[in-house]
Amino acid sequence: MPDKNLAAYTEKVSGRKLIVWPGYCPIHDRITSQDILRQKEAHPNARVLVHPECRPEVTALADAVVSTGGMCRYVAASEDKEFIIGTEEGMLYRLSKDNPGKKFYAATDNFVCVDMKKITLDKVFAALDTEGPQVEVPEEIIKKAQTSIERMLSLS
Repeated sequence: MPDKNLAAYTEKVSGRKLIVWPGYCPIHDRITSQDILRQKEAHPNARVLVHPECRPEVTALADAVVSTGGMCRYVAASEDKEFIIGTEEGMLYRLSKDNPGKKFYAATDNFVCVDMKKITLDKVFAALDTEGPQVEVPEEIIKKAQTSIERMLSLS
């Protein structure tokens, strides 16, 4: 189930009530409306793009609330030259590399997700090579999860 910030955004755009996990992504939750307003003042021509896991007051200030892929597509299709990015700062490198001539600013300072940095190419290669580590899940949980996933996919 979605965390409280993603659920708030999803409820807003879908008009549906969700079962909400009261947790949140600590990285996205660190971005405040003050951070966005400060960056907008410093870069008045920049578009604000944020992930939907950000706080509701942050998504309300954004020009676009989009996934990682959505950010890439938005920037590539946009004629704008400056963007304030509301997600982990590693995204700035990818956007800069894919969109030379455009400028990107982190929504807030020192915005590194230490958990994301634990995933390395060597670890991905090892997992693919050994097909592990494997997680064993009881059959009854698999069936319940599969039903939920199938329902979710049928809506899209």
